[in-house]
Amino acid sequence: MCYYVAYNYITLMSIDSFNKKILSLGRNGRWAEGIPLIKRELKKHDLGNRLELTVSLAAFLYHNAFQDGTFDIKSDANSKLAFKICRDIIDNNPHSKEKSIINARIFLAQMLAAAHKKEAINIARTTYRICKDALTANRLANVYEILGKKTIAEKYYLIYEDLSKDDKQHLPYVYLDLANFYRNINDVKKLDKYIGKIKKTRFYLSNRSFRNLVRVRMQKSQ
Repeated sequence: MCYYVAYNYITLMSIDSFNKKILSLGRNGRWAEGIPLIKRELKKHDLGNRLELTVSLAAFLYHNAFQDGTFDIKSDANSKLAFKICRDIIDNNPHSKEKSIINARIFLAQMLAAAHKKEAINIARTTYRICKDALTANRLANVYEILGKKTIAEKYYLIYEDLSKDDKQHLPYVYLDLANFYRNINDVKKLDKYIGKIKKTRFYLSNRSFRNLVRVRMQKSQ
């Protein structure tokens, strides 16, 4: 059995106000705002409760650096810290299915892909083999996309969609990921197909924040 890690690369520990806040920040790409919140929360926990928060910190450091265009695992301090956190966790737990460690594997693969390292594929494929779920399929697809392997990236994005088909709450985000991919590879026909799917969801019609997110994502992909 593997643990399902829901929604856009954010580790959830328990459903409380802090984690809801972090989840919301991550979904909306507000990584810089989350970093000090996680660091402050880390100071409140003993060593045994720090793993999930530490992995979340690595995620926010990585995504913030990537968003700002400063990501570099050799020269940028935050990128180096995120990379070290994930590498150390994986080295100490190479076959674990625990959700935080699966997350660490995901983030490490993404960082290696962003650095154009082929090792990213091996890590992402192993992660998917250890824990075959929608999230790991999505991240494997993303690694292939970053490294320019569009055909196999599409294969795993479609697997991601299939594995998510019963998760009605998350499905609008799945369609958005597919739309973003097809825009990135200039497949207008399939892009329109997924934009159409997004706009038919009840969540899109009822949630202004999500509509804004769709608009921003599509603009950034142009």
